[in-house]
Amino acid sequence: MNNRGRQFSKNAQGRSGRGKRKGNLKWLSLGIVFMVLVIAAPLMINGILSNMGKALMVSAEEYLPAVQIRPIQEAVWVYHTAPPAAAVQPTAASPTAQPAESPAAETTGEPNGGRVIDPNQKMVALTFDDGPYTPVTKRIVKTLEAYNGRGTFFVVGNRVKDYSKILKRTYDGGHQIATHTWSHKNLKKLSEHGVAAQVTKSMEAIKSVIGENPTLLRPPYGAVDKTVKQRVKDAGGLALVNWSVDSKDWKYKNADTIVKTIMDNVKDGDIVLMHDLYESTAEAVEKLVPKLVEKGYQLVTVEELYTTRGDTLEAGTLHFKNPPGPD
Repeated sequence: MNNRGRQFSKNAQGRSGRGKRKGNLKWLSLGIVFMVLVIAAPLMINGILSNMGKALMVSAEEYLPAVQIRPIQEAVWVYHTAPPAAAVQPTAASPTAQPAESPAAETTGEPNGGRVIDPNQKMVALTFDDGPYTPVTKRIVKTLEAYNGRGTFFVVGNRVKDYSKILKRTYDGGHQIATHTWSHKNLKKLSEHGVAAQVTKSMEAIKSVIGENPTLLRPPYGAVDKTVKQRVKDAGGLALVNWSVDSKDWKYKNADTIVKTIMDNVKDGDIVLMHDLYESTAEAVEKLVPKLVEKGYQLVTVEELYTTRGDTLEAGTLHFKNPPGPD
């Protein structure tokens, strides 16, 4: 073969080798791309799904905001009271009362609990405004029942629906349910129509849960005059009840201070003002109740305070202790 033929053969072989190398590189590149897709695809899909889930959760939170009910603070009055009557023996063996630990406390309870009230012995009516509020009301109810006592709860009508379960539990346990108006308005500043609305709406809300109308109303801020008494009587046939001992629990928010304030002032026949909105009040009741029992006090509702002593709570009349005393 001459030189020109040999050169042509070499050139052909070179082109053939380069073609094979390019083919191999092409398949190698495709293989690498395939491996990357196999490894990366699940991670990409997982990231996309995770981001979609977070977006859905944020969207749901925007449309389902949490409901918060804030306590109502109340201006209060203070009355002085008369000397105590004869003492009676405690009705509970346990020296202390413990707060409720189980949800069952909201669904059980025995009306009266075999209680016998002696009209000739000391008694005190513990009353609670501005509720109901389950975490606090539940503890108060359990403490009272542990010492065979009962309380009176002046509830705000627009809270009844949100806390209907604890309200029904309280009523079923023999405690007295009364009204503190529909939305805690100063009745002295309302028209006749405004007072009627505050009274009737609250009564309807309470009856829808416990099956009967309340018979007592506590005017917000203790604000009452002759006109308010008449309008409350006309609207709902209710008697009005204020208080003779103010715990100032809304101000102190300290259990020991609340207990001392009450124990330093309480006398036979007093009606004590507290609020079942604050954890400090629930704690105070757990300390207060055994102290009152040790002092010989029977823990009664406002209605029991009057009926066991042969007195009446007539519609349109105002009461703050029994016997009335010189206040």
